Order: sequence, then structure tokens, then C-alpha cells
Amino acid sequence: MLAMSRDYHVMLPRRMAVLASLMLALLFVTETPMRRYDVQIDGMVCAFCAYNVSKRLENAEGVLPGSVRVALETKQVRFDARAELPKSLIEQALADSGFTVKAIEWKVHDGNEDAVPYDQLEAKITLPVVALGSPLTEQLLDALRTAAAGHGRLVIQAPANQETALLKPLLAGRRAAIPVKFLATKTDTVSVALWTRLPASGASHE
Repeated sequence: MLAMSRDYHVMLPRRMAVLASLMLALLFVTETPMRRYDVQIDGMVCAFCAYNVSKRLENAEGVLPGSVRVALETKQVRFDARAELPKSLIEQALADSGFTVKAIEWKVHDGNEDAVPYDQLEAKITLPVVALGSPLTEQLLDALRTAAAGHGRLVIQAPANQETALLKPLLAGRRAAIPVKFLATKTDTVSVALWTRLPASGASHE
């Protein structure tokens, strides 16, 4: 009985120590400050360039999804990360798109400056892939692009092999960045939706 009692009293502090370590680790994780990056880029000249930059950074390890914002007029990209990112990771992500990083700055960010999400569906068109290139389709896409350039975001769902064919004519040559999210599908249709922001957020989309 004494041996069992000694074992019990020896194990209890160890368990408490493990529990305390887990609590400290959790506290450290929850209090890790977010970092907001501002990256100056050379070679970004149009909305199609901005789309490629956004896509590369969205897929980079450590970058928070949906946080990438591009300012074409200043050739600057802003995004958030949960931890400090290696400079080489950012440079490589952009080099893969043909762009050169000129400067990287970051600051601790508490998340209070985040933009209101795009949460209101304004318009949506769905058409077969074979309809791409027709005058009517081009007019519809141009109308959605014009609306998105003002205050919206385009969410496009189409076969993966249609990404460049859709987005290059939609964005190339445009001097203002247009937020675009492309979702690859296995269907033979193309869906283009225009989302805008509301002061009071409802159900968000992704």
C-alpha cells in the first residue's frame, strides 16, 4: 500500500506539470501577434498581373487566406500572416509569376483594420464553356467586370484549363486591380458571380 501511495504522489506532480505546459503552450499560440506585410513589387502593370500576384501569395505557406490586397497604382501588395515569413519564401512566390520584390516591410497587426467582407451576391451568370467568346457572353462579362472594379469581387467557377482564357481578356490591360477568386471545377459550365460589401455582414461566401 505504501508503495502504491508513493507512486500516486510521484505521478501527480508530473501530470500537473504536463497540464501546466500545455496551458502555457496554448496561451502562447493564442497570443502570437499577427503580422501585416507590405511588399513593393516591380513589373506589376495591370489587373491580370495583380491576379497572378494574389494567387501566388494566397497559396504561399503561412499567408492567411483572403488577406491579400493589391494596389496597382503604388505597385504594393499587403497580406497578413500568423508568424514571421522568410524573405526567400515571399520572393520565390512572386518570382514564380515573373515579378521582382523591391522591398518588404511588416508590422504587428491586431486585426482591427480588416476590411468588411464581400458578403452580398449582386449578380451571377452561368453558361456553357462553348459560349465563351460570343458577343453576348463578352458583354455580360464586361458588365460584371465594370461593376467589380468599383466595389466588388468576382468569384469564377470553371474548368481549370479555362482559367487563363477567361481571366486574361477580363483583366489584362486594366489599370485598377479587381479582386478575383478562381475555383476550378470538373463541369462543362462557367459561373461568374459578383459579390459586394455590406456595412452589416451577413452570411459570407467562400
